[in-house]
Amino acid sequence: MSKKILLIGDEKRIDAFKNYLNKDELYEIDISDGDEEEDYELYDLIADLNFDDNDENMEIYAGLKDKIVLVSSVKQSLSESIYKTDGKLKCKLFGINTIPAYINTGLWEISAYRYPEYVALEEFLSKSTIKIQKVLDRVGMLRPRLDFLLFNELALCLQEQVSLSHDPIDPIIENYVEAHDKYGTTDIFETLMAIYEDTKEERFHPCPFLKTKYLRNQSLIKRQK
Repeated sequence: MSKKILLIGDEKRIDAFKNYLNKDELYEIDISDGDEEEDYELYDLIADLNFDDNDENMEIYAGLKDKIVLVSSVKQSLSESIYKTDGKLKCKLFGINTIPAYINTGLWEISAYRYPEYVALEEFLSKSTIKIQKVLDRVGMLRPRLDFLLFNELALCLQEQVSLSHDPIDPIIENYVEAHDKYGTTDIFETLMAIYEDTKEERFHPCPFLKTKYLRNQSLIKRQK
């Protein structure tokens, strides 16, 4: 008997998630944009892949007794989400890093509100091709905290004229810029801001150059056509 999954979020994240679930038709998947009311009781697992951009459904999710609920939690921890919610947590709640560049690796960073409940999630996903990396419940999770700090330093180097002249870009910097582009300025900037607001550690504060590129929806450097 197939297991029923409801995926909520933007198309890019849903497609990345689905790539690892369709093996042998073991999972029956429904898609939602989150704007319509859903009968969540019909599903074995609910995954809200843009939750840390809009957490208004947490009270609904929390009340789903024994259901497995996965929510994106790079920019907001599970603890913070539950703290803002009235009522008792009845579901099995997990956080997931749904930034496409990470989820597409098949190694999924997942945090748990209650650690022993990892067993239920691992059993549910045991027939998929997903590998789980257990991480702490904190803003930024693990890999974004490390990688995006590096990208902020890269933006700072660019800001300080390392590559803003007409000279060719250093190959080492070019490699980092290409890696940055894979994640995207929006996810990097918004995640860094969320970590900074959570920790107040200055090293996570996005530099002005990165902020400008974020506001203009641009890559760090202009590519030649």
